[in-house]
Parts: sequence; C-alpha cells; structure tokens
Amino acid sequence: MVMLGALLWATASQFVPPAISCRERLQPRANVETPTPRAVTADDIIELRDFGDPWQNPSMDSPFALSPDGRHIAIALRRASVAGNDYCYGIMLVSLDDDTWRLLDAGGEPIIMSSDYFGRADKVNGTVTSPPLAWSPDGKWIAYLRRDHGRTQVWRVGLQEKSAQQVTHAPVDVRRFAWSSDGTAIRFTTRPGISDAEAAIIAEGRSGYVFDDRFWPLSAERPLPQGTVPYVEQTIDLATEVVSKAQPSSPRPSGKDNAIARPGDPDTLAWLEPEETTAFLTSKRLHASLQGREEVCSAAVCTDVAGFWWDRDGSVLLLHDESYAGGGRLTLYRWKPGQTVPKRQWQTDALLIGCTLLQSSLVCAEEAADQPRRLVRVAVSDGMITPVFDPNPEWTAIRTGRLELLKVKSADGAPSFARLVLPPGHRAGERHPLVIVQYTSRGFLRGGTGDEYPIHLLAERGYAVLSFHKPPQPGTEPPSPDLDSFVRRNLAGLAERRRDFTALEAAIDAAIARGAVDPERIAITGLSDGASTVAYALLHSQRYAAAILSTCCDEPSFTQYLSGPAYAAVTEKWGYPGYGEEGFWPDYSLAQDAAKAEPPPILIQASDEEYRMALQTVAALRAARRPVDMYVFPDEMHVKWQPEHRAAIYARGIDWLDYWLRGKMDDDPAKKEQYRRWHALAASGSGRSPVSARP
Repeated sequence: MVMLGALLWATASQFVPPAISCRERLQPRANVETPTPRAVTADDIIELRDFGDPWQNPSMDSPFALSPDGRHIAIALRRASVAGNDYCYGIMLVSLDDDTWRLLDAGGEPIIMSSDYFGRADKVNGTVTSPPLAWSPDGKWIAYLRRDHGRTQVWRVGLQEKSAQQVTHAPVDVRRFAWSSDGTAIRFTTRPGISDAEAAIIAEGRSGYVFDDRFWPLSAERPLPQGTVPYVEQTIDLATEVVSKAQPSSPRPSGKDNAIARPGDPDTLAWLEPEETTAFLTSKRLHASLQGREEVCSAAVCTDVAGFWWDRDGSVLLLHDESYAGGGRLTLYRWKPGQTVPKRQWQTDALLIGCTLLQSSLVCAEEAADQPRRLVRVAVSDGMITPVFDPNPEWTAIRTGRLELLKVKSADGAPSFARLVLPPGHRAGERHPLVIVQYTSRGFLRGGTGDEYPIHLLAERGYAVLSFHKPPQPGTEPPSPDLDSFVRRNLAGLAERRRDFTALEAAIDAAIARGAVDPERIAITGLSDGASTVAYALLHSQRYAAAILSTCCDEPSFTQYLSGPAYAAVTEKWGYPGYGEEGFWPDYSLAQDAAKAEPPPILIQASDEEYRMALQTVAALRAARRPVDMYVFPDEMHVKWQPEHRAAIYARGIDWLDYWLRGKMDDDPAKKEQYRRWHALAASGSGRSPVSARP
C-alpha cells in the first residue's frame, strides 16, 4: 500500500526530491537555534523521535539500557513519517562520559503491542513501541528485537562493529530474550503453537466453523487462536549458531525475586511486597533485610513506589509516585532501614521513567508537559535535572502556551487533576473555546490516550485545552480480591462513570473560574475508557457544544453479541444487563437515549476493526435526527498506528471543532464534501447548529 502510493505520487510529480534515509531521519539536528519560537504543526507532533513504550507511567519498564560499566546508554529510537506512512527504527548509543551519541543500526518495521485478550491469543491493539534492549555481560554488544519482512527476531550490534547482525532465524516471532551469564549465548522465547492453531482453524473452515467462544465477531469472521497456546524457550550458541531444543518457557520473576542487593553485600536486600497477597491491584510496600532481619518501611510514602535503589551509605532511595492527589508529582525519599520516617530529598513535577542510580545521580527518561521524552541526570541531593540526550532538539524552536495544574475531587471525594493549556498568544480578558482531552495527563502532553487530539496544536489554533487525568477506580478502594470483583465494583451503580464525570465537571468549573474559557463553547473527546466518559457526560450534562469519539460505544449490541459469546458471558458476570434486560442502559446508552436526549454534534473516527461497535449508536442518533458523522480507517486497531491516518484524524478533528465551536471552515477545495455533510447535519432539525449561527 505504501509502495503503490509512493509510485503514484512520483509518477504525477515533475520533481521528486531526494529521499531522506532512515539513518538521517533518526539523527537529531545539531545546533538548533531559536531566535523566534514558531507555531507547532501536526507533523512536528506525529514525527517526534520516540523511545520506549508510549505510556506516561514512572513504574513501567525502563525505556533505555545502561551498560555494565555505567558509561553508555542504549535506546531504540523510532520516528514516524507522514509522507511515507511508515516508521524508522534505529539503535542509538549515548556516552555518559561526554553526552555524545552515535547511531549503531537503522532499519526494521513497526513493532505493535499485543496481549492475550479475554482468552484470545496475541490480540494486537495498534500501539507502536520500541523493542527492549540488553547489554552483553562484557559490555561489547547490545542485543534487541527487530522486525523485518513481517517477522521479529533477535539482532545484535557491537560497539566497534560496522553493521548489525541477525542472531535468531526462528520460523515465528521472538517474544523475549536474555543473555547467558557468560555472554556466549542468548535465550529466546517464541510461541510456535500460534501458527499451528491458525492452520487448524483454516482446516476447520473447509467444513464450516463452530460458532463458539473462539469468535470475536467485532473484528474477525472466523475463530481466533486461544490464549492457552504455550510459550517455549530455546538457546542459541553465538559461536556455533546451534539452537537448543525447545523447552516450556519459565515464568517471569515476581515478588521477592525482583529484590535488589546492596552493592558488595548480596545478603542485604530491598524489595516491594504486596500488602494483600490475595488482592487484585493491591499496593506494594518497601521492605528490606539486614543480616537476616526483615525491616518494613511503615510510612505512607513507602507505597506507590516508582523505583528504589541502595545508596552508598546503606540507605534506600525511593521514588514515591503521587499520581492522583499530587497531580502526578514525584518525590524522592531516603530511608534508613530500621528507622520509621523516610527523609524527603526533593519533589518534581517532571515525569521520570525507568531511573537507575549511577553514583550521585539518577539517570532517567524524563518528560514535562511541554517537553518530549529525553535522557537526563537527576541529582540525588537536590533534584537538579541535567539533560544527557535530547532526541528532539528541534522542539525547542516551537512555542507552547501557558500551563496550569488544576487539582480537583470527584463528588465522592476521589482526587484527580487536569492541566489547562492556554493559547500561546493568550491575552488577559480573552475567553477561548475549550477542548477536553482524556484520560491521562502525565508527562508530555501529546494527544491524550491514543494520541488523536494534539494538545499543543489545538492551543496554537486558539483553543484552551483541558488535559484530564481520571481519578482512581472505585474497585481499588479497598482492593478487590480478583478482576471480576474489581470490575463489578466499578460497574455497580455506574460508580466509575459517575466518579469520572463529577471529577471532570469539577475540572471544567475550575478552568472556567480562571476567566479564560468560554462556557458556551466546550467540546469533549475520548478513546476507550475516555469514550465511555464522553457518552456518560453527554447524557448527564448540556454544557457540551461538540464531541469527538475515537471508539464508540459501550452499548447492548457490543456486550451482548458483537464481541462474541465468551465476552458476553464475562460482561454479564460483571454486572452488565443480559440480553433483553434494561438494567443501567437508560442511564448510560447513547443509542437508547438518542430520542429523548439532545447530545451535541458527534464525530466518530473509528478503526475498521472496531467501527461495528458504533453501528447501534449511529443508527439510533440518525433516526432521532441527531447530528453524527463517522469515518472508518482501514487496517487499524484499537489505537490507530498509521502516521498518515493520525495526520488525517488531527486535521478533521480540528475542522470539526472549528465548524461547531467557531463557525469556521477551511477553504481547501478537497474538503467541500465534508462541509456539505456538516451543513446537512446543522440543518437536520436537531436544534444544534454552529456557534456563530446561534442567536
């Protein structure tokens, strides 16, 4: 598809500029000068150089690998291309001696996250990530996963080598890997049973499939392999390339197996231990052992620990995550085992990820609301941040608006927060239309969960943006014994939806109180859980003038049959109404309330894998003459991964907001049909019209 598009473009053009290689695209521009900051563009955001998983969680796996001698860091860079609708990948080596860098390898294809989803094996969700890296014990090689020609394998590159080498040639994707202790071999994990299961499904199709729990009708017309397919491990000798016989994969370490030893004293340990061993999503508390005696850090700050390290004086440094009440703030404490109260070192509003202690500093990936991810040193003594490697120095040339943290609570007292971003040119007394973006708001403010609502681009276009971070789920207070109980508690009385909605309403009120928001021009957006909050909000408030959904919607059709019999049984166990039952749907379903409710104009930009979820909603809204427009993007998943689609989603979303909140239209002739449809929606008799046309 990408090659055909490039060929057609080249044929139609008289001048074809020279292609920029992936190696060139991955290398940051040196000596970026910023005499006058410029306006941000969609490509600036979509084509940022990224590394690690695209989450903003300080407790997630480290997005970089520190060499055994502590002198180098390796990261797997990736960068999207809108024009090419593809990604560049490369392995970057950063020297901690002088903060210089060099690209060791460039090449490969997008690696998209997958998981076993409600019994189905390897359900991809569309999230593009960077592969994990690991140093050899002698520090001379870096191993990593790389995908080429639709297959993921282990590769390695040496610090002194001129090219990277493919290590494994497994007939299926490699999922995980690890070096042997002596560095002479690599152990790797695969799942060959997936291919066998797919072959069996094809064979079954010759006589017709049994419609059973293997089906996911939402996105597939045939059964899917089940999550019971096992993993296997093998080892490849790097000298002989001999591969061992496959053995069952051993489970990943957990609990005290993840303890860290004090340097030079292997019997002195620190670890995190669940406070309730039988609970689901329970908090973990810091423990330590000294000469066989176990010590428990009993202070409140010794839970929600994002990282912990032994310092040279025998104390434990711990990074406490104040994810809700603290507005995402992180605090470093020093705990001397045997003492009750840890001593606070410093606090930061920056997001620190994957930190490791190196001498007197933490080396971390760091983000701020207006700063994309980079590598930094953070002084243990005072929290001073010193950049080490910035993949996106070009971002310093871009202007951003004023940011303000708003701390709020839901009606039942749960803490939450939001970040209000005003346009860069905001002047006192101006009131801007407000766009709500959900549902996490930590680190760099990109485009919300799913990255479809570009916060800084919206601010540049004159919108105030409220980046909302949802409060903790009711099922965690107190911890639930298992997943089913957790979901049932969230769902009972629509507790989670009510909590999110009232916290959001409080954040909107706080934003309006600042005097820079027009309360008559508010739009709300969301994907996944955020889309559920949108649906609930539209049925319980008249303050919204427009809405955009990336996924839609939690309706009877989805839980009862579009998702298949296995998921229908699970949701009924959670407390969803069974087939034909009314239950809570009148309080939650856009489809069932379409005739009596008056939702604002709704734009849906869905993937081809999930758009069927929206069919009942769209049909009901259209029958009730409510304004709704839907677009379906091909070869997409829950999260849309193709760069050209993200650019189109950004552009249409802004067009939708401009049309309904400002009465503005883009004069691009290619958008004539788009506006013809929207004019028809405005004239549909629903009572909704662009703001500029209102009396």
